[in-house]
Amino acid sequence: MQLQGRATAIVDEFDTYVRPRYNPILTTFAKNLTGIKQKEIDDAPPLKEALTQYLNWLCSHGLVDHTGRKIGRWAIATWSDADIGSQFAKEMKYKNMPIPHCFNNWINLKRVYKVSCLVAGLIFDYQNVRER
Repeated sequence: MQLQGRATAIVDEFDTYVRPRYNPILTTFAKNLTGIKQKEIDDAPPLKEALTQYLNWLCSHGLVDHTGRKIGRWAIATWSDADIGSQFAKEMKYKNMPIPHCFNNWINLKRVYKVSCLVAGLIFDYQNVRER
């Protein structure tokens, strides 16, 4: 999702699942947890193709150059450092694919949320936010 300005108006969105090369059948646990359907995975592109589509989308908005380097001030946001810093990095290494430069930095929204709760005097709990 690309947001613009203080009002964070949505400019455009990119959305795709990635078809795994190994273990392409979703477990019941994964389907129940995420709501993803097996057909969505079956119809999805493999990682290399999905990543190319994403980089092309970023490039079409002037956010990266043709090599995947960031242009301007923006960031990828995740709910955990594990998304990019661990899982994505391991996957790319395992598949012998270079990590595009735009993935070198990201914002961990979980950490931002935790700090904002502490500053606001709220009890930090991912399920419920409540006053101390």
